[in-house]
Amino acid sequence: MTTTETTIPLGKLVPSGSNVRRITDKADRAALAASIEHHGLIQNLVVRKAGKGNKYEVVADGRRLDALSLLMKDGRSIEGVAVTKDYPVRAVLKVWQRRRDFAGGERAARRHVRSCLRAVLQ
Repeated sequence: MTTTETTIPLGKLVPSGSNVRRITDKADRAALAASIEHHGLIQNLVVRKAGKGNKYEVVADGRRLDALSLLMKDGRSIEGVAVTKDYPVRAVLKVWQRRRDFAGGERAARRHVRSCLRAVLQ
């Protein structure tokens, strides 16, 4: 897996179907948007190249993407910069060369947990 920090225009970001959170509270969304408007985006979004077109799926931090979209829709700004579809969003682009790259970390974590359990139970 390779990881690259980059900026991606807001209009090229789409939510991923694999994002864990599916339900958003409108009040939480508005509060997060206000925080981003005043303090900027503190953490990068985690993205991967979408299967079709010139888009990127946000695989982590979908709430922040939702808040950024709200700022764009309302014509607001972040630290004095208008949020438009071209607004540069800081992101970490993750590229998995093979499907096994992703599963390998999970297998290693399971092996570690098993070895710890064996050590405790002996």
